[in-house]
Amino acid sequence: GDDHGILGIFTNDGSQAAFVPDSETGKAVGFAAGADAGIGTTYNVMLPQFLELYKNFKEGNVDKAREIQMKINKVIGLMIKYEVITSTKHMCKMLGYDVGNATYPLKNFTSDQAAKFEEELKQIGWPFN
Repeated sequence: GDDHGILGIFTNDGSQAAFVPDSETGKAVGFAAGADAGIGTTYNVMLPQFLELYKNFKEGNVDKAREIQMKINKVIGLMIKYEVITSTKHMCKMLGYDVGNATYPLKNFTSDQAAKFEEELKQIGWPFN
């Protein structure tokens, strides 16, 4: 039968988890399709929001989950604009975790780019409270 892209992954205890190839900008859609979890770079800087999204979706609070997803998407859009890995590393540093710089062929922010990125993050409400 057609599994609609859902992959079953067996865990160490023999149970099965669903994996739905999706993106971090559509995590709620992945949950609706049966995903139990996700893998994503942006979880490093927005884990509480992704956990809240999951909790609200599982509790049936679809409107709240959609609202959280939209906030997440604004940040991801900005991260894409500035390059996701470079952005993630800078945001981790802003959160107090120095995870080093992006490596070649990626570029690191200049001080002006970092200041502009931080200002744009602030304008969209990151870090979230």
